[in-house]
Amino acid sequence: MHKLLRKIFFPLLLVLTILALLVHYHQKEMNRFPSFIHAWTQADYYSVALGFTENGYDFFHPQTYILNKQFPDNYGTPYPNRLTSIDFPIHQYIPALLMGLTGTEYPFWMRIYDLVYSLIGLLFLFLLARKISSNSIAPYATVLFVSLSPVFIYYQATFIPTIPSLANAIIGYYFFFCHLQSKKMKEFWLAILFLTLAALARTPFAIFLIATLCHQLLLATKEKKFSWNKIITYGASFMAIVGYFLYNQHLRHANGSIFLGSPAPPDSLQNFKDTFWAAYYHWKFHYYTHIHYIALYAAAIAFTVALIIKKIALTPSQKALAIQTAIAGFGAILYAFLMTKQYRDHDYYWLDSLFLPVALLFLLLISVYSIKTKRGIVVGIILLLSFTVLAQREAHKRLKERREPGRDTIELTVENYANSDKLLDSLKIGKNQKILALGSYSTNIPLARMHRQGYSMLYLSHDWIQKALTWPYNYISIQNCLFINDVVSNYPEILSMVERVGGNENITILRRSSDHSPHSIDELLGFNNRKPRLSESINFERYYSVLWQNTRSKVDSLNPENRVGFVDKDNEWGLALTLNDSTLKRINKAQPVFKARIFSNEKEGKLLLIASLHSKKERISEQQYEIDLTPENAGKWHNVELVLPTLYPSPSEHNEYTIYLWDVEKRKILYDNVTIDFY
Repeated sequence: MHKLLRKIFFPLLLVLTILALLVHYHQKEMNRFPSFIHAWTQADYYSVALGFTENGYDFFHPQTYILNKQFPDNYGTPYPNRLTSIDFPIHQYIPALLMGLTGTEYPFWMRIYDLVYSLIGLLFLFLLARKISSNSIAPYATVLFVSLSPVFIYYQATFIPTIPSLANAIIGYYFFFCHLQSKKMKEFWLAILFLTLAALARTPFAIFLIATLCHQLLLATKEKKFSWNKIITYGASFMAIVGYFLYNQHLRHANGSIFLGSPAPPDSLQNFKDTFWAAYYHWKFHYYTHIHYIALYAAAIAFTVALIIKKIALTPSQKALAIQTAIAGFGAILYAFLMTKQYRDHDYYWLDSLFLPVALLFLLLISVYSIKTKRGIVVGIILLLSFTVLAQREAHKRLKERREPGRDTIELTVENYANSDKLLDSLKIGKNQKILALGSYSTNIPLARMHRQGYSMLYLSHDWIQKALTWPYNYISIQNCLFINDVVSNYPEILSMVERVGGNENITILRRSSDHSPHSIDELLGFNNRKPRLSESINFERYYSVLWQNTRSKVDSLNPENRVGFVDKDNEWGLALTLNDSTLKRINKAQPVFKARIFSNEKEGKLLLIASLHSKKERISEQQYEIDLTPENAGKWHNVELVLPTLYPSPSEHNEYTIYLWDVEKRKILYDNVTIDFY
């Protein structure tokens, strides 16, 4: 009975648990365009896969959609082609083949590819742990320790090649430890093959290949015997890695790149400390849950005590694991120092480096105990179940936070450019036309959404816009909600340089004007030819809708016959408009446009306009816009117009949308003739 439980029931239960967690965490995400944390990088890798479907599956000429590459000139140089350097792109190429075979280009293919690869990695982690452990609990605990890490779950079904490389490294380690036990060269070759694939596709995984080399050198030195087969195998591995690296450098120098290709060490010891602690406080509970840390610390203390009092003895495989963990851990720490600046903002660098050494360390700490009594097994199972429940609960909470819509401009860009390829098709804009995406907030998101090549302009200062308008583009795309505040305010000359081609509630397509006559903002955004689905106005004198709140007013000192709304140090919360669920669903997918007259004697400062859409369960979106107080407008009434993001109320929940003014700096500001149109 015990044998049946150990060999069939418990492994089956682990498989069912992992599959249930996968469905729970990823079922709604599998066909989602790259979104949320690091959507920018994810979209870049997705674009590489799409590029293969468009270049005839030419593996050695990877391309995306952007022509002005990030490196080496920070998006300042337009290149004649879309080629980019990238680590060995096998994990973009295979999904591209799947896209070609099915005739679809859905994100699903890259997500399912990474997800399946992660499962294969977990399977080999289980096999590795079972091979090394002295008890039957450790393999399950190790797999659950890894699979319930929030950062692992998040990237488990995304687009970044870290997960496939991590899986390949685990597979490589499995065969490496098989070889240490059996001495079979076939297992050694398989180990080096998978470790090489891991390093080719994601450079930091060379840490683990080098760690096995160091291990082999230690053994060879101890035994005073070197194997030419192993030397040739390692030589072939490093030749492949170095060879592709040199070719990649050629691609980078000839065509630019959208991927980082150089170290990012700290500027000083103090900078290292500051960056380390910033990354630690920001990401520590994304790397692992509280119960992960408790389990790791408890295992370390128990292991240390047991080792001191000689209650445990390491098997040869466990000693080899200790050596490998130490070498790989040291290498990962060196890499972390080399790439210090990336760790502050890039959580997946932990997966690239220290994640696997920590997993191996945890396996070592819990594998040394021989648990043979029923009581010991029962206690182990109870601890395992407790860990699973507590870790899953916190991981679920963390995943929900990571995937929560909010103020992120990149997430807004993802939403606004949805179905933009169909819009361009309807406007008869060909696939080979070059699009200048003003305010892209990423390298490839708008262009990949449009399925067109072009230029991504992340910076919207006067000089950057002026430079971009000299590039050889055919059309301009701009998010409606950015046009006034981010483009026209910084480069008003654009109003006489472009004309409208078309658009929708989210984006507008423009082209060079043929007559250079000035156009109004409403004309370029298409509002002058459209009737609002809903329009609400207030001037503080006549009757106004009950939808308005905070409608306090006073006599205008410049015009005693007029009443105006106001905010000041005692009344920081200004006018607000709230739409209920029935109204939102009636005007579904409408775009709000805010217009008002503003007065202040202040020569600097700002008034915030907040737009918040939420359901009973969650905040769906929230954006804020600044209405700047400037010296040229001080002491006089002036008009303000802001285009807000399109509303996407939840169809199955009770929604509420509120637009309100917030005098965050508590200055004296008047406003009048406020209108909010919903197009």
